[in-house]
Amino acid sequence: MFSGYEVINSNRNELVHSSEIKESVEFLINKCDLFISILKDNNPWQYFELGYAIASSKKVLIVADYDIEIPYSLKNYQFLRTSLDSSNSVYDIIRYLEKLRFEEYEES
Repeated sequence: MFSGYEVINSNRNELVHSSEIKESVEFLINKCDLFISILKDNNPWQYFELGYAIASSKKVLIVADYDIEIPYSLKNYQFLRTSLDSSNSVYDIIRYLEKLRFEEYEES
């Protein structure tokens, strides 16, 4: 747990042998309060997961490497650009989440 966050990863390597991949992914997304989509390439599963989270009315944060094109239909969502190959990318995400948490606190 980081700063009050619990990380739940769908770890596709474990799910690949399961006949219930879609159900497992949906279960994990339904369980979360905030869905963080990390876009590193154009893997269709990323967009399935992201679309499911959006359709489920989850809070969404899109994290993308600098060279990834954010589709136009997603530009209205919160997103963070960072170097995903850097060991600091996790800390960039945590700092961004803390900033969002502080802004929500100020608004209430």
